[in-house]
Amino acid sequence: MYSSKFQVRCSSIDSIMSSISLTHKQYWRMVYLIRRRSGKTVSVKTGKKETGLSKNMVEELIGLLSSHNRPSLPAGLKTYCGDWLKSKIYNRYKDFTSRVTEQGSRGEEQAIELTGEYESDPFMFKHEGRMSDGFINGECDVLTPVAVYDTKCSDNPFTFPLWASTIDEGYHAQLQGYGHLYKRKSLVLAYCLVSKPMDMIERSAFFKTKAKYGPEYTEDEHQEILTEEIRNNTYDDLPIQLRVKLYKFDADPKFIEQVHDRVKMCRKYIATLE
Repeated sequence: MYSSKFQVRCSSIDSIMSSISLTHKQYWRMVYLIRRRSGKTVSVKTGKKETGLSKNMVEELIGLLSSHNRPSLPAGLKTYCGDWLKSKIYNRYKDFTSRVTEQGSRGEEQAIELTGEYESDPFMFKHEGRMSDGFINGECDVLTPVAVYDTKCSDNPFTFPLWASTIDEGYHAQLQGYGHLYKRKSLVLAYCLVSKPMDMIERSAFFKTKAKYGPEYTEDEHQEILTEEIRNNTYDDLPIQLRVKLYKFDADPKFIEQVHDRVKMCRKYIATLE
């Protein structure tokens, strides 16, 4: 049986934490119906007490209470669990790569160096060693005596969050997982603008030259595009303040409790598939 072995990777915590309870609007509709049933609501239009529920209201309230008291996994989360189980049954794993993910993977070391420079920490280096608590597993990018760091490589200056004040919920959840596993209260997400590897730049220049000038392009035409690609995708000339953006926040133990509960729910669902 695989269900008891299910754990969530820190990078996937957000995928299993999708809402399974009532929406804000549904919750307050449920409260209204309960209060109306008890004769505790007053009509905004007439100022008179509203009492009793129609047949449709009764059915609606039963449905809302059922969803509130016995939440079930949403369809997307069921798909996630099903894919996880398939990966175990077939011993195969879904793979996704793109130019952006390649940039992130290959730029990780440079991003860590930039973050260390920004933090004035010459001893910041890539952490090695995956951790698990039986429910969550993961491997952070950088581990210091007081904090965990996760680095993200922006694809270009226009995806770099120069002025953004909030972060993606998925990255927030990922760092919560790392903080829990490594017992760190301080969590840091570091966005970095790192130069692309030259072979990626040359690859891009080749396709852009061919698209603009056709397959019989000249060396001068290729050099024109290559020079432009190098300028647009290398950033060593920029001050570090324009290349590193840090988001610092605290660990949230209550959120981790919710993750553990969700993993247990996933295990129960996976058991039904088995």
